Amino acid sequence: MSNLITVRHSLGCAILASLSLTGCGGGGSSSTPIDTIPDNVTVNVDGNKIELKGKKVEAEIKAQLLGKEVTINNLNLDKHTANIDISNLNTVGEIPIVVSKDNQTLYEGTVNIPLPTPTGNVDTIQKTGVTTCGNATDNKIACSDKDKLGDYYQLNQDGELQSGVDMSYSKVAYQATDSAGKPKTEYCALDKVTGLIWELKTDDDGLQDKDNTFTWYDSNSATNGGVAGVETPDSGDSCNASLAKCNSEQYLKKLNENKYCGYSDWRLPSRQEIFVLRDFGKTKVPFINDIFVNMPLVEQQDTNTGEMYQSSRFLTSTSQAVTNQSMLDAGAQQYFSMEFAEHEATHNLGYKNGVPFHIIAVRGK
Repeated sequence: MSNLITVRHSLGCAILASLSLTGCGGGGSSSTPIDTIPDNVTVNVDGNKIELKGKKVEAEIKAQLLGKEVTINNLNLDKHTANIDISNLNTVGEIPIVVSKDNQTLYEGTVNIPLPTPTGNVDTIQKTGVTTCGNATDNKIACSDKDKLGDYYQLNQDGELQSGVDMSYSKVAYQATDSAGKPKTEYCALDKVTGLIWELKTDDDGLQDKDNTFTWYDSNSATNGGVAGVETPDSGDSCNASLAKCNSEQYLKKLNENKYCGYSDWRLPSRQEIFVLRDFGKTKVPFINDIFVNMPLVEQQDTNTGEMYQSSRFLTSTSQAVTNQSMLDAGAQQYFSMEFAEHEATHNLGYKNGVPFHIIAVRGK
């Protein structure tokens, strides 16, 4: 056990969400060993604290949540209760917890911290992340700097108005099992404004690895806009052999079969849904909240200038009819994609062809 807080107190020494444990061990003095889980121990989640209630036992208790240091405070020896502060954990869902005494594990389990109620919905306007103002040549000027802004001063720029609500996210933890049946913790991200839950990419060469790419493909004529797309990338395997065919339909099917993060209704986000993830106030790529780990950054070359740039481009479910007659004759159609690395581009149009891009799946309404 590492990174643990040690507290001497009179408290039952096991933790479990919403359950009472049976089977008693230990006694009333610090010299009495505690070899089993004492009875009458429960955990209640209330706001930003986990309340422990248990049998009065003198013990040296260590607690660990998600491998992070946690603080045990607000001890009440008469009522045999204590609180663990989780206000800085920024994680909800099924949280792994370990309790031990003298380096002996007494209990390993989970604490279920429920998802908070969204403060808005998908139509709620969120802030862009921009906190500065701009003139004709510089967009990093303090909005109060009248001299530098000149004619652009008090023109109701984003940085000045700060319209909308703050972007806010929490990491969601889910206790799953791997292909060998061993326990593992999966993570996804909750948008606390819209209530949408987003995929978090991995860096493990598996299905959800950040480097995997997929073609836009939807065999359902009711949702594909009239053109299904291409099942296999022109380059062949673009998803590290995690799928037989590296396309969006197969990816989402597998994600739902695996019940990633406990859900089986993952889908591609719409153009509007994914757009609100972009943080226009960030100055370093990727332009998205730091909770979205393992975002891909791909080196690309501008075909017009020859300059190199970084791209982080993701598929959306939103189709767009093409206007080029020759492309129409060929039965082509476009879809919108979202860019989290290029400064000049956010929404890009891509043809439903064999060129693959990344996927960040979403669920909820």
